[in-house]
Amino acid sequence: MLVAPELQQAIASALKAPECSVAASDNGVTTVFVTPTNPLLRQVATPWSRHIREFSWVTPLEADARFGSLTIRTERFPSVFEARVTLVHEYGVTTVDYDADFFLNVPVLGEAVERAVADATVEPLALSQKLGEDWLRDHGVASPEPPPTL
Repeated sequence: MLVAPELQQAIASALKAPECSVAASDNGVTTVFVTPTNPLLRQVATPWSRHIREFSWVTPLEADARFGSLTIRTERFPSVFEARVTLVHEYGVTTVDYDADFFLNVPVLGEAVERAVADATVEPLALSQKLGEDWLRDHGVASPEPPPTL
């Protein structure tokens, strides 16, 4: 599901991206989309931002777990989001965990810019989560039962 081009297009559409291209393979997907730049960042960036989102599985599905990587870069802007992705299926529930690092190099403008860029990076991840759940539901995957309490 995470590499499905339809899901990537839905994320770009939800972000109101006027441009989006998706290149998918069996184990990964690269999505390039353009969005309006956060007004706070227009002092140091162009009015439109071109984002390159690369996701790939680095291990096959084994014992109901799979590991991957996600990188999000913005062209002509000094920020990189890198995450190790863990997908685990347990007790009928599948979870995706992102262990991420965010790098930004804008020393003069500092913390306010960091917050704006972090928010702009997290928004597509939150949309991905919601749209991924919708995609699973629409493709016949029922809502899971909660795990048993011990």
